Amino acid sequence: MALLTTDPPWSTIFRGESVTLRCRGSQPSGQQPTTWYHNDKILARTATDTYRITNARQKQTGTYKCQSPGSVASNPITLIVSYDWLILQVPSHAVFEGELLCMQCRGWEPGSVTSVQYFRDGADITTRYASDKQLCIPRAETQQSGRYRCTGQMNSFLSVIKRESQELHVCIRGKKFLGVFGPSQKSEGVELCMMAEPGPCYQCRN
Repeated sequence: MALLTTDPPWSTIFRGESVTLRCRGSQPSGQQPTTWYHNDKILARTATDTYRITNARQKQTGTYKCQSPGSVASNPITLIVSYDWLILQVPSHAVFEGELLCMQCRGWEPGSVTSVQYFRDGADITTRYASDKQLCIPRAETQQSGRYRCTGQMNSFLSVIKRESQELHVCIRGKKFLGVFGPSQKSEGVELCMMAEPGPCYQCRN
């Protein structure tokens, strides 16, 4: 099974920003083309294992998958291209139980956000996990699933306005065996799922 990752590793970016998708499979790239999918439709075929999105637009929001030579289709990754003032960035990749889970609150303009606060299911968790504009949970646990959002103060002309990010539903699953590159390679871990809209935890696909 191919493994799809993004660089930078976030599921949400601002319009105009760039992101690189990388498809890791069971065979070296270059022998056959890598196939890329956007919302289950073929997006492109490339001779390398990367696909670059530059100057991102809202129409590029959606679910991405890839298929590398000798592998079945990858795990899906959801990319959100945002036009908001403030966004919460969470990982686009799976996070294993016990590993570091980080997310960050970003304003439209660099350095434009102050007094950042993080919330899970409406409860303020800023003082426990946050440092500056990033929140890190040292060892992710399933009970830390929930609806995450952030708020911050932003300058607007002659006033300061409190902005709020879109809420993301983060689901941290229990341990299970996950296929990584093929049937002979497995790893025990936990799945992290992100959804742009509030909703119940759903079954992640490998």
